[in-house]
Amino acid sequence: KSLRDINLSDLPITDEGLHRLSQLPNLESLFASGCDRLSGEFARHFYAQKRLKKIVLSAPNSGISQAGIEALAKLESLEVLLINDRCRVQGEWLAAFVGHPALRSISVDNTAVGDEAIAHFKGIPMLSELNVANSKITAAGVAAAGGGGGRCRADPPTARGRAGAS
Repeated sequence: KSLRDINLSDLPITDEGLHRLSQLPNLESLFASGCDRLSGEFARHFYAQKRLKKIVLSAPNSGISQAGIEALAKLESLEVLLINDRCRVQGEWLAAFVGHPALRSISVDNTAVGDEAIAHFKGIPMLSELNVANSKITAAGVAAAGGGGGRCRADPPTARGRAGAS
């Protein structure tokens, strides 16, 4: 029961198995990269978590649904959210995080999230780090998010990414 960090990367864990892990009262971070058997709504199992601060999802087959994003947004202790490497997340879903009291870092690296998410990012009061590398967010979107010296540091898209590449 004292377990605080779990790395499930590339394990064949299902929603049922994750539900059992969600009962750990001291859980602070969850790494679920490449867990192909999780449904897009796996996050609903963590609704009662009071200490979960960091969630990492990545790999081509790691999907999350709009309902899953909405469930994560209800985690008031969540500070760091990394949704990377072609996870099937849509920018408009991130509206669920507007007004979130603790979220300070978001990464949507290598996803299809575009400039439509910028208004949502700007509505997250504690957000101070934003990684949009290799996403569909343009250089203008990065500037609008505060990447030009505002309160939010945004890692701009790289040359191999679509956004801002010349």
